Amino acid sequence: MMSRVVPTLFALTLLAGCESGTEPPMNVPEGLAVTLNDVIVARVLDGAVEGAIHVHFGEYSGLFLVDILNGRGEPMALDADHRLEATVGDLGLVTFLPTSPGAFQGEFEMFGEGETTITFRLVRQGSAQAEWTSPPLELVVIAC
Repeated sequence: MMSRVVPTLFALTLLAGCESGTEPPMNVPEGLAVTLNDVIVARVLDGAVEGAIHVHFGEYSGLFLVDILNGRGEPMALDADHRLEATVGDLGLVTFLPTSPGAFQGEFEMFGEGETTITFRLVRQGSAQAEWTSPPLELVVIAC
């Protein structure tokens, strides 16, 4: 009886210690979350966009934080070699001003009211090629 139990326990221990091959990797960028005042206003995961960024023309936009997410939807700890780039569809309407070049936080400067899009790119310093690019997120400037 004991001779059957030991191999079975050994096999279960091995299986419990292995990661599933179907789980998304933890160190590969797969999405992002845009946060304002500790509230996620827009999120991208698996190519799906949830939410939108809304700012009020004539008021301070607030400081938006951008977290890059892994395939599990968890924020990634990125090293100093990474930077964030943002491209706004209509620069005559609004621009994104990072707190410093490549920073993962910034504010918006608005020039009018309307709708456009913003796309974020995760880039490694010294490279022009993005490691990950978001789909366009809706960016709405509302008149106050």
